[in-house]
Amino acid sequence: MNRRLLHLTLFILLFSLLTPISSLSAASKPSANAVIVSVTGKASITPRGGANAFRAFPGMPLRQGDTITTGEEGSVTLKIASPESVRTLGPNSQATLSRLDAGSRFMMTMRSGSVWSSVKPVAGAVEDAIEAPGIKLNVRGTNFLVLVDPNGRVYIAVASGLVSATVTEPSAAASDVHSVLLAPSQQMNLNLSSLPANLQDSVSVIDVDALVEQTDLPLHKAILLSAPSITQENTNFIESLQRALNAGQPAVIDRDGTASDLSIPDASELDKVSRNLQYLVSHIARASLQAYPAEAGQLTRLIEEVNAQIPGTVKDIALNETNAIDPLAGISDAGFRAKEKEQARLDALQLQAQQNHNQLQKTFQELIAQLKQSNQRLAEENRSVLDEFQREAEDLYVRQLSPQELAAYQAAKQQPQSNEGNAGTSTAPSSTSEPTNPAPAVALRKIDTATGFNLDLQLSNFTGTKAVYAAEFHFISGSAIQAGSANVRLLNDRYFSAATSTDAIQSIEGTLGSAPEPMTETIYAATNFGAAAPVSISNGVFATLPFTASSSGTLRLFYVKVVDRTGATLLELTDGSSQLPAPILYTKP
Repeated sequence: MNRRLLHLTLFILLFSLLTPISSLSAASKPSANAVIVSVTGKASITPRGGANAFRAFPGMPLRQGDTITTGEEGSVTLKIASPESVRTLGPNSQATLSRLDAGSRFMMTMRSGSVWSSVKPVAGAVEDAIEAPGIKLNVRGTNFLVLVDPNGRVYIAVASGLVSATVTEPSAAASDVHSVLLAPSQQMNLNLSSLPANLQDSVSVIDVDALVEQTDLPLHKAILLSAPSITQENTNFIESLQRALNAGQPAVIDRDGTASDLSIPDASELDKVSRNLQYLVSHIARASLQAYPAEAGQLTRLIEEVNAQIPGTVKDIALNETNAIDPLAGISDAGFRAKEKEQARLDALQLQAQQNHNQLQKTFQELIAQLKQSNQRLAEENRSVLDEFQREAEDLYVRQLSPQELAAYQAAKQQPQSNEGNAGTSTAPSSTSEPTNPAPAVALRKIDTATGFNLDLQLSNFTGTKAVYAAEFHFISGSAIQAGSANVRLLNDRYFSAATSTDAIQSIEGTLGSAPEPMTETIYAATNFGAAAPVSISNGVFATLPFTASSSGTLRLFYVKVVDRTGATLLELTDGSSQLPAPILYTKP
């Protein structure tokens, strides 16, 4: 197999697609039922049915089908008018507003990341829900957190209100119960690829340290801002349970036929649950301060502002709270043992997943080290490809000349050539100094066809002393994507005369180590020859390459070299360069 293909195939596997960001189109007229109220860091919106993402900004209206994506340090808070709620997405999150019917239905589909929801009480006919891979959560006036891990783990924590969780994963057939009801102060840890025999065993009292550890500062702030509504809802919740006990009735927590396993047989157990609810936000605040000491001043001011909104002082957020959360409050001894066993099972699965991840990281690091060692050899190999192609093109041209033409051609080669003009022409050097031009650049544009796509190689800022004489481009793809006919001229005749230029395209097949899937390296080279002058391209299509595709796949440009008539390099981009265009993603219709 070609050595360049081997090394650069390894390299390409370490990279993913980038999402273009632009300004919001004035033609977009989304519903005002959902509006972004704040943005931190990088965040974008992809409209329903759209391919490009738009930078998110406060005041930006959203509509059904829009997808919100946040960056590594990004967050977005949006307000839903009806059913009324405020949602905060944490860093590295992606969610789609899959239902946005004013006054009746709201549904958010979480693909990854985290979201804190503060939902006003809603009527029975109104639906407010969050979907995540394998699970659906229905609420009616609730403050709760949802985390979706790319490895298939889902975490839910309820600070107030009730959350009905229904497992929709096909493997749910292995579980005795497909729906559970989470009460205030409860959390749920699920590995959807390995569900417990009893879904209730995945529900336990919130572990504050674990909650804070796996969330970020924007969500902590959102939780603190929700403290007044959390306090009021929990006060109403405890009072309703107390009334039932006072009337000699069981303090049952259920909704729509699904009961919570939070057991409150008497006033003593109710008091334990009540104290957990009272201390919960205080413990979250203290843990957040410990996790983000640099933000202590900002968090303290926020807590003071929130406390001013809570009636009285007994239920304020107290940073000096010493009463611990009781993991046994409202849980029977047998239930607690079953939950401990399930948590141990989840911890073992998580440990195995982490070990697998570490092994992959180690493998990737070894591949990167190999790539770094091969970079110098790769550059040497690439330098020879274009030189050889140019020599062959000139030899072919010279063999066609008569002795008189050959003498004229050799004499012309000794004359200085202009670096401006179109194919086959030259102009006198300018007597004025040449302005500084922007840096030369390469871009790609895909145009879908019936059998695959055409790819425009777009060059910009190759003008003046940086006019183009020859260039080569190297791509890599899966075997599903193949270059078109090698016997067709692909150069743009607007710039290059067919009489004094030539091009060629070649594909090389190979495999990566023991991997069963073959890879394809496609090399395209083009050059002027004879009396042709270098070509000035301020912004245009250098050539159009046809590709056929038997299935969906990705094509990546990983090496570019552009030279002038003397062979001096005008632009050379090697694997890993930030100036290389993003990969081309082709989706088979």
